[in-house]
Amino acid sequence: MTKPSRSPLSVRLVDFFLAVALFGIPVLMGGRTGWGQLALVVTAAGAAISWSLGRVRGSLPGYRWNQTEPILIAGVGLLVLQVISLPPKLVQSLSPQIAEWLPLWTETELGQWTTLTLAPGATISAAISLGAMAVLFTVACQRIRTVDDVERTLKAIAIAAGLMAVFGLVQYIIGNGKFFWFYDHPFTTTAHRVKGTFTNKNHFVQFLALGTAPMAWWLLKIMGTRSGSADGPDRSRRFVSMMQRVGAGDLKPGLLMVGLGLVIFAGLLSLSRGGALALGTASLVCLVLFCRHRQVSGRLLTGLAAAGIVVGGGLSIYGFQNVSERLEDWNPGARLMIWDANLKILEDFTWTGTGLGTHAEAYRHYLSEPFQLREFTHAENSPLQVASEAGLIGLLLCVAIVTFCLTWCRTSLRRGVDTRVAVASAAVTASLLAHLVHCFFDFIWYVPGCMIVVVMLAACA
Repeated sequence: MTKPSRSPLSVRLVDFFLAVALFGIPVLMGGRTGWGQLALVVTAAGAAISWSLGRVRGSLPGYRWNQTEPILIAGVGLLVLQVISLPPKLVQSLSPQIAEWLPLWTETELGQWTTLTLAPGATISAAISLGAMAVLFTVACQRIRTVDDVERTLKAIAIAAGLMAVFGLVQYIIGNGKFFWFYDHPFTTTAHRVKGTFTNKNHFVQFLALGTAPMAWWLLKIMGTRSGSADGPDRSRRFVSMMQRVGAGDLKPGLLMVGLGLVIFAGLLSLSRGGALALGTASLVCLVLFCRHRQVSGRLLTGLAAAGIVVGGGLSIYGFQNVSERLEDWNPGARLMIWDANLKILEDFTWTGTGLGTHAEAYRHYLSEPFQLREFTHAENSPLQVASEAGLIGLLLCVAIVTFCLTWCRTSLRRGVDTRVAVASAAVTASLLAHLVHCFFDFIWYVPGCMIVVVMLAACA
């Protein structure tokens, strides 16, 4: 018997760095700490170097263009334009309001302001993170080329979401309010809501929402798709077959049922309304696309029902009242106020924005006195924050990237496409749409722990 050939070292190294990014960065407080930022840069550099060495040695195929390269290059150009020193007259023409915001920066006082960003240090820091994400996306696009690659990626995302859900629930139920039972975060706690390794509940549930559809897809793959008639003895035999697999020691169906239920249960216990909407979007879109391609079998419905029982049972024992009260309260609160502030920023800094990473300082200029002391680290809306920090140019670049991804998904979902490709694309599409829905209620594009999953899904599209 011949042994299966091993992948070249360069391929395994690329896979290693992508796996470390997917599983390791979320553990480091969602990647928002210094260690998380370091891990992001190291994994991006490691993946890029490994892929480059593989190309030099000829063990990896040639570069495959995916049509997003001009957009990524334009994004890099915009970031460079924000931080480099420009002639004062050019700065004034692109951002006339800078003179009003920085009245002391004149020739007779501190000197003339020469950058488009209001906080060069913050913009450089944000640019490094986004650049690392762009590198990981590019490498992932080169590595993920076949349906087998896509399926391995979906399984990895499902496992990551399941592990995060289990950890979050355990930390919440038997925790002491500290992350990992020893880290006392200065601004948040794990005592009242499930957060996992994320400091923000919205980021935690976004991570789970991104893994919901891949887990449902895996359940479909394990339990079988619809074939032939679903009536009478055939349906009975399929159910008996599923029970026989469990009895024979094949625990994958049971683990996936329970895992899917725990992911949704943990997401609801985060008490995030936008997150609950993202979970619902991922679940509904995934099921609709499965139905469209006639892949919903009795066994799949049985598995989904079992996952629903896990969710219902968990809520009935723990947290139903809190979840129901939270979901019934859709008062926008301060969101409308901060959205309005970002729209005003866009009016004053229309083309290039105030600079990446400057939102925490820029919004105060547009709020009344009582609210200026309250800190809004983000705009609670991704398109608005992109527009205020990067202007219309940055917003158009983001829209272009999103359009490309959705176009790729649509191509793979057309009728007549191989079923294996279609169901995998259904999971990818559902996850990306859930992310887009949540983006209108939160800003997640500076959270590496979530964005690494989005990057991997976009590469799968």
